[in-house]
Amino acid sequence: MTVDEFLTGGLGVINTHQDDEILWMLPALYYASIVSVTGKPIPDDNYRAIANYPSWLRGRLQIELGNANDADFLAFWQDVDARDAFYQDEIMRNWIRKRMKRSGLQNWMTHNPWGEYGHYHHRLVNRLVEEVAVELGLSVWWLGVYIPDDGGNPGDTYLDATITGDYILGDFNQSEFLPLRQAFLDADADPGKEYTTWTWHLPDTSFPEGTRKIVRRVNAGVVDDTDLAEITALKASIPEFGGPTP
Repeated sequence: MTVDEFLTGGLGVINTHQDDEILWMLPALYYASIVSVTGKPIPDDNYRAIANYPSWLRGRLQIELGNANDADFLAFWQDVDARDAFYQDEIMRNWIRKRMKRSGLQNWMTHNPWGEYGHYHHRLVNRLVEEVAVELGLSVWWLGVYIPDDGGNPGDTYLDATITGDYILGDFNQSEFLPLRQAFLDADADPGKEYTTWTWHLPDTSFPEGTRKIVRRVNAGVVDDTDLAEITALKASIPEFGGPTP
């Protein structure tokens, strides 16, 4: 495959939490017309990080749920019942469908089916983006990387899934990643901050550095199940967390 297939018809990104876009979708950011943060409202502290973004990326962000002051955001995020009530299929699907349908873009990069390291919100957004893409005849791409359940620091190891279906190669470089991450670290250094905006690990190598496969799972509305066995195995082997309470 060629990069042209990734870009023909336009490209958008849908991620769950702000900072996911630079961790898991970095190669797409430079080409995407829209970077849609779908999974939560953005608190004031995150807007400090957005203000630190380069203008080319700041102008592409679409914060679907708007902003909340830090106190209201923390009340929502720390209230398990309120958070779980939001992360329901129909609520999330409506936001995702609205963005994908109105944009006119053909290609979308999002989280992978196992949620990179098992995050329930990432898995949910992947599934809904793929379902909406089938409905609308669009294409979906995601990063073919997983973080194993090794009992250690989940930012230590980034492994390549065994992919034999359609994919292109994308580069995750420190020279591109670190300046974007610094936008969050500078916001977190503000003495008035109430909320830590960078939610991942801090070592400079704590991202999927290197040349990685970006997998096309849905092609113009048709699901490619070539790698279904690998997807199923990874979803089973990486424990899910962050989902609704029993």
